[in-house]
Amino acid sequence: MLKSICATDNFGYNVTAGDLFYLFSILEREVLSENDNALLFFLKSLYSIKLYEEYDQVTELEGMVYPKTNDEEKGLTIVDRRFDHSNKLQLLTGGSYFTYCPGDFIPKPSKEVAYDIRIISGKELNGFLSELRGGFKEIEDLEKKKNKTDEENKKIKEFNIRLNTAEFFILTTKCAVPQKKAETKDSISLVRTLDFLRHNVEACHYRTFYPTTGYYLFDIMSIFGNMINLELTYKKFYYVNDDFYRFIFNHPGSLLHKITEKSSVSRQYINYEDNNERTQMHRLLSDSIIRNAEVLTSVRDIIVSQRKTTHEGAQQEFVTFYNKIQSSGMKTQKTSPGGEQDEITFHFLEPISELLSNILGKKERGNPDEEADIWSKCKSIFDSIFNIELKSPDNLSLEEILKTIHRAKNPVTIREKLKTIPYFSKMDDDELKSWVPDKPDGTNYTKEEAEDIIIRKYNEIFIHEDVVVPAESEQTEMLQQAEVQQVDMDENESNGEPVQQ
Repeated sequence: MLKSICATDNFGYNVTAGDLFYLFSILEREVLSENDNALLFFLKSLYSIKLYEEYDQVTELEGMVYPKTNDEEKGLTIVDRRFDHSNKLQLLTGGSYFTYCPGDFIPKPSKEVAYDIRIISGKELNGFLSELRGGFKEIEDLEKKKNKTDEENKKIKEFNIRLNTAEFFILTTKCAVPQKKAETKDSISLVRTLDFLRHNVEACHYRTFYPTTGYYLFDIMSIFGNMINLELTYKKFYYVNDDFYRFIFNHPGSLLHKITEKSSVSRQYINYEDNNERTQMHRLLSDSIIRNAEVLTSVRDIIVSQRKTTHEGAQQEFVTFYNKIQSSGMKTQKTSPGGEQDEITFHFLEPISELLSNILGKKERGNPDEEADIWSKCKSIFDSIFNIELKSPDNLSLEEILKTIHRAKNPVTIREKLKTIPYFSKMDDDELKSWVPDKPDGTNYTKEEAEDIIIRKYNEIFIHEDVVVPAESEQTEMLQQAEVQQVDMDENESNGEPVQQ
């Protein structure tokens, strides 16, 4: 991760505030000189100043949250059209406040995919959004109707719950993922995908999506970055409907509407009497936007310090996760000796926690109310989007690797043989060397040494347990079986016959 963030071939617009503060968190754990500590303090302070400056500009100047066009700011400078409608705070943060490895924030269940950051199904989400789009007009008409039947009220309620479910994924989608980068679901492949996005010429956090987008990157913390420019966040899914965002902003049953209302409770002092929409948006941004380096660092520290140490993670952890952030007890500094501290509560997370509690808990609790069936259906939709079927690296057997390297002893030769296996085929030299490094003295491995490092690395990555090499008898039996199969394969291949399994 560190090497990727600092790579010289990265594009600046794909390096985020999260990347920067990930580096800061590493440096702060080191024993630094007085000058280095001072430099680190200066950098964080400077970033805080810039965060406040851009936040003030976005909120105090009308029309700057979702700039209609950047033409008036061009001057003599050519502005990249990819950043149209991106506000200044968005450009400063790179669209993301937090960078972490899969499982850092929510423990990954043993041998399963991480819950905090993962690849989800674009096909399922896109189809679900398109289905909802078809109901906009009918729901609008029903909302205007004065005397609704019980059936019509139930239809509106079900639509709202389904819409809220889709909105959760809209708010937690970080970016699109190229199909070739979404082939396996293990943590290593996911980290490599994040590395790729940094040095890809595409401005990944700003680009719009397409109906054929097959994969999205879900990030439990991307909701903070997406709140900076909600209109763009929703309009990234522009193919759904030209008025998609407008409908959701005005619809009383939408998740966005609930978030806005909840944020307004403690922000009544913000009021543009002639512009209700601007009032609502400013209140929401005031509640949700991180505009201080200390707050950003504190949020990360709270998450890490209260993280479970067991591998019992589940979707229900999302509710606990967001609740911990809300109840963190963070407070602002006093502006005067007699002043009061404001508690930082992120009220906008409350409707999201409530939604997740219903989706992920209703079915298990066996709630008999009339909504139980609706929530149960939404849980199925949630799972179809969240639990994507990707090729699992667990299908890569140790036996297959040992059979492939056969009797190779030269590190370069072993790595070349590994690349013939699909799992290793897209790895670069450094990644392959993490499996089979060169020996310090430049000599070859013995057969036993080569097999030993493969077994240790395999256990470390795929077994998720302390690295244990099989007992000698078990190891010998495994290797002998691999050798016998290799001999059979060599003999059959010489005759042009496929190996029979």
